[in-house]
Amino acid sequence: MTPRLLSILLTALLAGCGFPHVDDPTNLNLAGAPKGVEAEGECWIGPDIARLQTLCGGDLTPDRVATLQRALAARQMYDGPVDGGMGAATRAAIARYQAVFGRDTGDLTIPAAKALGVIPGNWPDTTPTPVTEAAPPR
Repeated sequence: MTPRLLSILLTALLAGCGFPHVDDPTNLNLAGAPKGVEAEGECWIGPDIARLQTLCGGDLTPDRVATLQRALAARQMYDGPVDGGMGAATRAAIARYQAVFGRDTGDLTIPAAKALGVIPGNWPDTTPTPVTEAAPPR
């Protein structure tokens, strides 16, 4: 099979499944949502029709930024020092990572921070869920 024929067949096969717009549950949804009530102390970016919550400055502790830098470096999107500083290289790496999901901003969005393991999945509620015992059978 020639490379050209293989390319044509592969293109036809992928076109049939909607490539490159195949829904992938591992992809972040960074399209945003219409502006709603934004609680005091929350940080948001984007136009009113496509808002995304971001980590606020106080949430970006040096330890959290170092975790972010390591996560981005593991994805070959950051090659600077892991120093916990939110400098231009870190912001550029955040923008490169988020651009893959349609939002090329250096402001770290909550969905991206969760996907990178910078914050827990239940952010901002980090209170452990109480374990309840099952009632004994009657």
